[in-house]
Amino acid sequence: MLKTIIFLYLRYLLTAIGLTPGGSSAVHIYTETIHKTKQLTTLVGRLSGIVVVVVVVVVVIVVVVVIIVVGIYSNCWKNTVSE
Repeated sequence: MLKTIIFLYLRYLLTAIGLTPGGSSAVHIYTETIHKTKQLTTLVGRLSGIVVVVVVVVVVIVVVVVIIVVGIYSNCWKNTVSE
């Protein structure tokens, strides 16, 4: 009875962290862990690349807006001073 409870609990834990509980050997768990780690590393790499692109685009947009606003206010200032 205790062995069954422990087995079910370990199976639940493996499923909860994303490993398939099909094989109970240490080699299977190790292989699954390496596979999941590679998947997560690839995902994080892609997401960090996307984040960098988004940050660069936002910075460029902010710089362009600042240049436009400064240009508009400097023209308004020149017109006000010259009148």
